Amino acid sequence: MPILPKVKMDSLNESVLQEASKSFQETVGLQWEWDHFTKLYNLIGQVQEREAARDAADSLHELNVQNKNRRMEAIQPFMEWLQGQDVDTTKLSIEKIGKNTGLGLVTKVAIKAEEPVLVIPEKIMMTTINAKESKLKILSEKDPVIKQMPNVLLSLFLLHERFVTRDASFWKPYIDILPSSYDTVLYFTLEEMQLLKNSQKGFRKLILIHPPLII
Repeated sequence: MPILPKVKMDSLNESVLQEASKSFQETVGLQWEWDHFTKLYNLIGQVQEREAARDAADSLHELNVQNKNRRMEAIQPFMEWLQGQDVDTTKLSIEKIGKNTGLGLVTKVAIKAEEPVLVIPEKIMMTTINAKESKLKILSEKDPVIKQMPNVLLSLFLLHERFVTRDASFWKPYIDILPSSYDTVLYFTLEEMQLLKNSQKGFRKLILIHPPLII
């Protein structure tokens, strides 16, 4: 697929932002919600196709191998970071679970019913509060999309910490262990979302929490 000139990519990105900026009210009907979702889904798909063409030089296999090695190497620094923030990790370890399931938490001891396994203090969580206090403060206050979609603000904050703050980021050990892709509802296909369409409560909750705007 040929790579779009910058002006056309800018136009495509603008279409995404315009659609994402549309108000989402409780009184809006299911059909409007579905149409809004599919328009966003298709626009994002076009952006992803163009970016895939741009990045085609890297093979998928090589990227997967690099990602697995990177995450395995990041386990020890991440655990040390948690311990340095007074997080008790004595009950758990992070290990590779199976061939195709990635990393997971494994308990080291027998866990009793209702016994806390891991307690994460709020001070080390990456939240929209952190984002609004960062260099993204003005953007969080002025941009219409970000004002309506806090998960987009959080995504931008993650990107800022990863590619701008880099090694100086407080969250670097956490960022280093993150996977390059997920299989959560955020990445459901249009066909999978179609199965949820008539479950109005479930569908509404999914597109409010996980709109198809993360590229």
